[in-house]
Amino acid sequence: MLQFKIPQNVQVEDKIVPFLTVRQLIICCVGGGIAYTFYITLSKSFYIEVWGPPTGISLLITAAIAFLKINDIPFTKWFLLLMEFLLVPRKRVWDKSANRDLLFGFVSTVAVNSASKKPKIENVKPEKNLTSLQQIALDLEKSPLKNLSNFRDKSAENSEQRLQKNIAARAAQNFPAENG
Repeated sequence: MLQFKIPQNVQVEDKIVPFLTVRQLIICCVGGGIAYTFYITLSKSFYIEVWGPPTGISLLITAAIAFLKINDIPFTKWFLLLMEFLLVPRKRVWDKSANRDLLFGFVSTVAVNSASKKPKIENVKPEKNLTSLQQIALDLEKSPLKNLSNFRDKSAENSEQRLQKNIAARAAQNFPAENG
């Protein structure tokens, strides 16, 4: 039987020059080309005060992208994580009505009272101190096919109505009515 060498360290990029990987070489070539373009186009008619900053900034950004690691994370990934941290809201809000639609929308014995926004059970005899979800599970165990002909998914209707209300509210915020 033939024996083969199995690579052990596959997470490390191969180096083509003792200090450069293929990815770093390509980044340096592209960034150096951009910096050289700034230098050629601006140095013909302007002093160093004009062409120096764009050339230097492009070289610094190129060096950071190619070589800089912060806590062993490449600069590009670190920058994207920073943007995600700054742009994505850190406060999470639980929408109780959305969960209720997901839980109770498929059961035909549950209706939502629009005035109180609390689920109420219809045509069900309550047993000893059961929660509404336990009562629904008990009823489904007793007769799962009882109301099959009246089966209707209310969650899709509620979600569509909520979506239309949200669109109307945002339109009202963005385009307020003109006052005379």
